[in-house]
Amino acid sequence: MEDGDSIRALVLPGQATASRKVQGELDEIAKSSGLAGLFFVGRGEDGALKSSILKHVGEENLNGIIDFVGAKKDDLVLISAGPKKELLAGLGKLRVELARRFELAA
Repeated sequence: MEDGDSIRALVLPGQATASRKVQGELDEIAKSSGLAGLFFVGRGEDGALKSSILKHVGEENLNGIIDFVGAKKDDLVLISAGPKKELLAGLGKLRVELARRFELAA
């Protein structure tokens, strides 16, 4: 991270147990939306944290992120970082695609 960079998260309802394949597809959507990529945080069916960044960030910090964004047990948290302006634009595009793909729009 560089000066002026930001970290943001989106909550994808009901997708905590999304497969690596689905996560890879979401990462590709993020990249095509202008983001550097995504980190994923969720809970397995047993309630244990699942994330590729768990060993780097720690369980306490990831639990704090989950609580802060209001994610529920079966939600998947998508995290990205980068220059704020580009990050927000990319996340906006990603939100639209996630709403379409997962039928989240009302």
